[in-house]
Amino acid sequence: MFEFKNEINLVLAADDNYAPPLGVALISIIENYHDSRFLFFHILDNGISDKNKEYLKIIGKKKGVELIFYDIPENLLADCPEVNHLSRTSYARLMISELLPSDVDKALYLDADIVVLENIAELYDQDLNGLSLGAVADVMAKEILRIYFYSGLSNYFNAGVLLINLDSWRRQDVKKKSLEFISRHFKDIIRADQDILNCLFKDDWKLLDNRFNTDLKRRGRKAMPGRGTVVLHYSDRVKPWQYLFSGASGRYYFDYLRKTPWPDFKFGDKNFKNFFKKYYLLLVKEFKKFLLPYLPTSLSDNYRRLLWRTYRMKK
Repeated sequence: MFEFKNEINLVLAADDNYAPPLGVALISIIENYHDSRFLFFHILDNGISDKNKEYLKIIGKKKGVELIFYDIPENLLADCPEVNHLSRTSYARLMISELLPSDVDKALYLDADIVVLENIAELYDQDLNGLSLGAVADVMAKEILRIYFYSGLSNYFNAGVLLINLDSWRRQDVKKKSLEFISRHFKDIIRADQDILNCLFKDDWKLLDNRFNTDLKRRGRKAMPGRGTVVLHYSDRVKPWQYLFSGASGRYYFDYLRKTPWPDFKFGDKNFKNFFKKYYLLLVKEFKKFLLPYLPTSLSDNYRRLLWRTYRMKK
């Protein structure tokens, strides 16, 4: 049996497609970790293959940390809507308080599409002042709050990095409330479980500094994380392991990928068609970046509303 209390408990979730990025996240966390407390990685497993699970365990053994896998029952996420580029695995974080042992009273949840650049203990030790979670405001918070159906929200956080007060989550029965929310607002959910968490904890979360979840998707292709960045989050639809990704910050991902059991990486989407698509998307992104600030807010909001709804319907 493990003694989790007074150690550092990190939670990540992945399906088999996200096993290599998960490995990158693990390596980046471990190599930048400087603390006497033991690192526990609680992995929410939504179908990771035996082969990839062994690769992840190799990382744990080499680095002297503990990986604990939790199988997610197939029916647990069956009623969760798949939206945009997000799979049902994203909803696994709603079940954290139920899946983790009861003596884990605090945990740091991290999306698998992140790279950690500084000591994760600094983020873990942030004081929540009795609130249920700590998070960083989403880079699109203002647009989201104008366009969506939410009422009573003064801010909107990104759920890719969550410092969680698990005792509070258990008292509030977050899993039950989340499923009830999905039942009531199934057709309205655009950003998956992130919408749910923002509504459930609208007055019960602490705003953390941006360097704990740095998201560069609204900045240019050459943008890089600033000094002191702890977590770099590749939250956009296109990820560094896809050929269509063009951001300079992708180099951090590949720096750590070379240290994983998946070093012989090849782009699965690299082809003649995507060669042109890559630069077309880059051109469109730069054009939107230039044009949108000059459009009336109502017009740009209608464009985004249509875009997000289109992505929603594709699922």
